[in-house]
Amino acid sequence: MRIRLRFSNGKTSVFSHPEPTVKDLLEEVRTHAGSEIFEIKLGYPPFVPIPLAAVPPDFKLDELELPSSADGSKVQLNGSQLIIETPNTEAAAPLRPVTESKPQPQFNPPPDKDDPPTVKVGDRGELIHVVMPDDNSCLFNAINYVCMGGAYSAEELRHLIAARIQSNKEFYSEAVLEQKPDDYCEWINMPTSWGGGIELGIFAEHFGVEIVALDVQSEAALKFNEGDNVKERVILIYSGIHYDAVSLREGLGYRTDNDIRRFDKNDDQILQGAKKLVAELRKKGYFTDTSNFTLQCNDCGTALKGQKAAAKHGMETGHSNFQEYKGY
Repeated sequence: MRIRLRFSNGKTSVFSHPEPTVKDLLEEVRTHAGSEIFEIKLGYPPFVPIPLAAVPPDFKLDELELPSSADGSKVQLNGSQLIIETPNTEAAAPLRPVTESKPQPQFNPPPDKDDPPTVKVGDRGELIHVVMPDDNSCLFNAINYVCMGGAYSAEELRHLIAARIQSNKEFYSEAVLEQKPDDYCEWINMPTSWGGGIELGIFAEHFGVEIVALDVQSEAALKFNEGDNVKERVILIYSGIHYDAVSLREGLGYRTDNDIRRFDKNDDQILQGAKKLVAELRKKGYFTDTSNFTLQCNDCGTALKGQKAAAKHGMETGHSNFQEYKGY
């Protein structure tokens, strides 16, 4: 049996044992968690708690009857990932993405006139524009930040998208994806590929939240997963070619670790405040007109005008590494 362990202190390890017992797994967890107090959950989200403390230590893991996942499917330990959550302490590190190349913002610099705006929300604090790295994975980093607090890497989230598409090719058909599902999965797993509406829809359902993407240029609110059973909302900012996140900072200072990133879906005060934030960004020109902007393909050097031309070029050539270009 082989199980991947991910700890809230940022560590990861692989537990491998031919015939493991509950005791074997718990000893492995204690070694890396640095705490006798922890909670074990099975996931990708939505997480399934595993109450191993109530199971005899010598009980074999492969005979353990696990609770069903949120969608009713049978849960398997072998080959899975376990999330080990420990109590927050001063020594505990905040959750960060796995790779340093996709960093979660941990600090905002002291404010000056060139900083992105903030918007006060009554006496609740300030809504903050959290800027994501400009690394072709901004959507994945933004989702990671608001939904998971930095627990996953962009690479893992790309794999999640591909797995969901592969599991439902009838729904995610060539007509929906505008290319064959296998080709789309190969493309979205590339670190240079940009995510969009397909990915937002999948993430919203997967994490059980409503995602609101606020378009800076049009100030429109694009909503994904608006079902009545959805209780929480996360908010992204879309500039035309880039995604950032919105969080609520309740106290003073510049640390973002404790910012609130999930909101009640019916909290209209937060949504209206986020719209004001986007209106301020629009005044500052924080958007790109994708119908008229120019891009250069870094794979072949071709200059292209507009998002449609770039998409057509990508489909014809397989190229996917673009950057904004001022000389066309």
